[in-house]
Amino acid sequence: MSNQSTNQPLVSVCIVTYNSADFIIEALDSVAAQTYKNIELIVSDDCSKDNTVEICQEWLTRNKDRFVNTELLTVEKNTGVSANCNRAIRKGRGEFVKYFAGDDKLLPNCIEDNLLFFKEHPETDFLFSDMQIIDGRQIENYIKSPSVYFYHLSKLEFKLWQLVYYILPAPSNFMKREVYNELGGFDETIPMMEDKPFWVKAIFANRSICYLPKITVQYRINPNSLSQTKNSPNYYKLLESQEIASKFFLSRMKEISWWLWLYGKSIYASESLNIFKNRLLFFMRFFNVFYYYFRFMDFKIKKYSLMNNSNN
Repeated sequence: MSNQSTNQPLVSVCIVTYNSADFIIEALDSVAAQTYKNIELIVSDDCSKDNTVEICQEWLTRNKDRFVNTELLTVEKNTGVSANCNRAIRKGRGEFVKYFAGDDKLLPNCIEDNLLFFKEHPETDFLFSDMQIIDGRQIENYIKSPSVYFYHLSKLEFKLWQLVYYILPAPSNFMKREVYNELGGFDETIPMMEDKPFWVKAIFANRSICYLPKITVQYRINPNSLSQTKNSPNYYKLLESQEIASKFFLSRMKEISWWLWLYGKSIYASESLNIFKNRLLFFMRFFNVFYYYFRFMDFKIKKYSLMNNSNN
């Protein structure tokens, strides 16, 4: 794809940051290194306590000529991941949106590869791809791929699996802005979990979610991230967000089946087994048809994964 033409669609690359000083330069450099040129870069910081903002400001000043537009958004109070993502995306004007965290990286062909897929499959609303895992500063020989879910699950199976578990790798997402707008963006009542509730909402709205069989991003396992740092105040916000999100997921499960809703209740009960009612609910999963359904599905997915690995 030639990306020198001004007719190429504008892409809003949105980096969301919070105490990202250790890795933000790598994230920014990965956007500047894109083979695709028609990019606006928006960085939205959620009241970092380190010098993330100063680092971003200096880098954007030096590299602003690389982009159609650059923006650095800041707030005086931490608002959570969902609101931070919404701020960044809504500030942009690109036809397509690529958002990722300030400790991850894009591979050089990320934007070009995603746009080529959309050009060849214009019905696509959301696109996911493979991602490489980075442990700290070391690149692990491990690729997280959602391919098995796209290739070996029916539409209903895909819907059920994503609703109950977690199959879409958020760092690899690429989407049409108009669809993001139509779905209302990320739910800010779930402040520390922007991705899964949004993908579930998209699935229930019958949006087209597709898969690109290429590695486009590097996802960093950061021991200082919100989900890993139990001493951070945001860690408890994350727990609260998970509780709010579980109610949303359970309501969706009830739309499909009362038995699925009961199975969902048993899964969430496992997070607090010190309560007798939850221990009983967790035990009752053995009497639920969906327990055996998902056990079978898990076996099916692992079988296909092993087959794919052996073929590679």
